[in-house]
Amino acid sequence: MVKAAAGSWGDIYSLFREDPSLLNKQDFISGFTVLHWIAKHGDHRVLNTLWYGVSKTGLSFDINAKSTAGQTPLHIAAIYN
Repeated sequence: MVKAAAGSWGDIYSLFREDPSLLNKQDFISGFTVLHWIAKHGDHRVLNTLWYGVSKTGLSFDINAKSTAGQTPLHIAAIYN
């Protein structure tokens, strides 16, 4: 989660390859998933690349995951971008 919060996307790709269960893991304070962090950073290129890679593996993101404040990644994107 720290890597996602910092925008260290290269490191994130490596972590997901090692442990795909991290895709929907939520930060214990904010409740953010990696999609929330990507939305906050507003990096569409990263989102497209990660989405493509995840779909190739047969896994999926929970696009409706809610943070501790009840916000989905779409809410975060609307607020920060």
